[in-house]
Amino acid sequence: MREIKFRIWDKQLKKFVKNDASLHCFSNWSVDAFSGTIIDYVGVMDGDHKTVYTQDCNPKYYAKGTKIIKEPRYVLQQYTGINIEGKRKGEIYEGDIILQDGRIMVIEYSEEFGAFVGEVYKFDGEEVEQSYHYYADIYSNGKIVGNIFENRELLL
Repeated sequence: MREIKFRIWDKQLKKFVKNDASLHCFSNWSVDAFSGTIIDYVGVMDGDHKTVYTQDCNPKYYAKGTKIIKEPRYVLQQYTGINIEGKRKGEIYEGDIILQDGRIMVIEYSEEFGAFVGEVYKFDGEEVEQSYHYYADIYSNGKIVGNIFENRELLL
């Protein structure tokens, strides 16, 4: 059975966050099964110095310098259930950039195929004119070379 888990990209802090106090003090998050959004359980100290958790839904905005960006702050990415070697050895998540047999591709979920696939951006260093999906054996001999947030230049 495939393990279901996620990672979170924080657009404001520009980093992946962990399910701990990295979102807020005394914080833990979970994924709302109906909406797919993040629910952050934020802890506050009550009068008896006990931590009481309150539900703080995924903010619909975040700060970028002095501007308020009206879009969700966090990007949720699902684990594919597959592990390979590479820059970040191990688990492949949506948004990972994979190099395999000369193809540079981004892992995404395809509604059409009902599976995670690699959307090919380059082949042998050249941009592809029409995007196509590749899923034959990307997990068995590919390498993780980055992700769409920290290594976007690999796709250009």
